[in-house]
Amino acid sequence: MQLQIEQYGLTWTVKPKDLDGTVYLKQGSGLVFCGLLRINPFFGPYIDVNGLYCKNKILTLREHQHFFAQELDVMFDYNTTARRQIEWYKILQRGYIFPKSMFKFDYGDWRMPLSTVLKHESDGTTPTPGEVVYNMLDNIAHGSYIRVALYRNRPNLYVTDKYYQQLPENWTIHDLYKLDKEYQDSAKQIMEVLWHEIAEARTNNEPIRLVTEYEVTPVLYLETNNKYNIALPTILEKKRTYLTQDYVR
Repeated sequence: MQLQIEQYGLTWTVKPKDLDGTVYLKQGSGLVFCGLLRINPFFGPYIDVNGLYCKNKILTLREHQHFFAQELDVMFDYNTTARRQIEWYKILQRGYIFPKSMFKFDYGDWRMPLSTVLKHESDGTTPTPGEVVYNMLDNIAHGSYIRVALYRNRPNLYVTDKYYQQLPENWTIHDLYKLDKEYQDSAKQIMEVLWHEIAEARTNNEPIRLVTEYEVTPVLYLETNNKYNIALPTILEKKRTYLTQDYVR
């Protein structure tokens, strides 16, 4: 399956690489990123991007970036775990209700055993609903405010007393988001900066410059277009003076 997506002011192509959820993310005739399909229970499916291909080399981004697009949901069909992730994301978004009474006070925080809460939703196969929701919630962890951890080898959600007190008696994923909205929105924006910078460079017909690493060595990925508007990617090594300048990313 190959997917064309209009996002961040540009057209992108997403193509599966492996059956573990790794995909290629391509923009234009040159930029080719790679990353893993994941789901944020607040904002939906995204690609956790950490690599960039250039001349048969895989360059590592200095910081992971998240490419969000609702259209990615059709790509979560590569195994049972992925299908259950997108299924449960949609269930949560429709307002699945969690009873506040299932939280237990635990050393200053409040702990909810996800496997127990979602036990009646299980069909006896793995991954269980508790495990699926646990993995999704791990993608929005915020210090001690919202976190997940195994307790007696079972998946649990933890929230601070402050957040617990503000949750309604029957709460949904939307209530949890409202409590942590400022942090979650800010974190999302930071993880999307690269795509906006690329869009700005494309709009202004400027070269794409990304400081990356190749086998732990800092290198500069530089993409320019020739007179035929064909992208010409180049890798400039650390010893070159280009890396002393304050380039994008």
